[in-house]
Amino acid sequence: MERKRKRKYGFFVLGLAAVMIIAAGLVLHAQKPYVPSDKTDRTELSRSQVYLNGKGYVIDSQQAKAHDKTEKARAKKLAEEQQKRQDEQKKTQEDDSVPVKDVKNTNREPGDSGTPGGKTEDPDAPETDDPEDVRNRERDSEAEKNLTEDEKAELPSITTSLISGDEINGKSGKFWVTATDSKGRNIPVYSVGDGIFTVTCNGVTIRSTGAAGTRTYFRPVLQDGKNTFKITAVDRNGKKRTVTRWITCDTGKKAEATGTVTVTVSASVIGLGTLMSRKVDITDGESVEELLKTALDEGGYNYVISRGYLAAIGKPGIANGWKISEAARAKLREERATEKDPDKQSKDRIREKDFYSTSGWMYSVNGERPGVGIGSCVPEDGDEIRVFFALSQNVY
Repeated sequence: MERKRKRKYGFFVLGLAAVMIIAAGLVLHAQKPYVPSDKTDRTELSRSQVYLNGKGYVIDSQQAKAHDKTEKARAKKLAEEQQKRQDEQKKTQEDDSVPVKDVKNTNREPGDSGTPGGKTEDPDAPETDDPEDVRNRERDSEAEKNLTEDEKAELPSITTSLISGDEINGKSGKFWVTATDSKGRNIPVYSVGDGIFTVTCNGVTIRSTGAAGTRTYFRPVLQDGKNTFKITAVDRNGKKRTVTRWITCDTGKKAEATGTVTVTVSASVIGLGTLMSRKVDITDGESVEELLKTALDEGGYNYVISRGYLAAIGKPGIANGWKISEAARAKLREERATEKDPDKQSKDRIREKDFYSTSGWMYSVNGERPGVGIGSCVPEDGDEIRVFFALSQNVY
């Protein structure tokens, strides 16, 4: 009797558990599937949003619809941004366009940032009848002669302030280049995945001195007589265009000055005060780096400047009598800067990481510290350039 009662009770428990499991399954089935929020405003719009489908994972119809909606919105936004960039590029090129009246003009208009005459040239415009110029044009078009008009339209465009036949004075000249692909997208001088363009002067690749908007600037050292430039642009799809320009330079004549600046070099933080202060004539477009080199050369200093950064200044006895105040040392201890062995400090030069591991040369223009290197900063007439030694970013 007792055994039968226990058996009935066990069947009852099992039945109740089965009913509960079935009920729970029905409730879960009736619930709305969870759809995770999609923060599209935080996604990288240059990349497509895709699902990661792992083993045993599938997306439901609501997730698929949400994905399609997001992709359509993303594509629309990208198309609008691209159209906006193309409109801005077109407007910039229209604003920059200046008629070429006299390719021999060596005068520069005040404030112009181009080469002599401040002229902008259409890359396909006719040039002079100079035999070398003719050969350059023939050579440039050689790679395009077998292309159809549609294929030529897909090639990059190159606009430059260099004009063949220009004549300048001095040992250097500044010019700019703008390179774009067939869709109007800017092609950089340094490759970052969007193509690249390069410039050579007399067969040697030259570095840019900075950029402003779509223009990339160059200021190469020129040789006396004819100087030939080759500009090659390659877009992200590997399509290439090359143009050639040449100018004549008289290095025996000094370029006309457009003003003067004051260049001061100091090391007050190590007790040496002002090392040098000189007035320097400037010509159109000269950078702080070029003016600093002129001032240091005239002052009899040697120096190390690399990629727009002043690493060291030297002269016999330049560091004699150096002294660091206790207040400066206290700040450096707060910054946890590492002090160098004073017995190993040279008396004939002051360079980065001397005295402390955080030291180096800095500069300002009219009391403000520009956010670019000395090779990219172009001062104006009357500016005061101060180059100073610092023991850290905050101790100088």
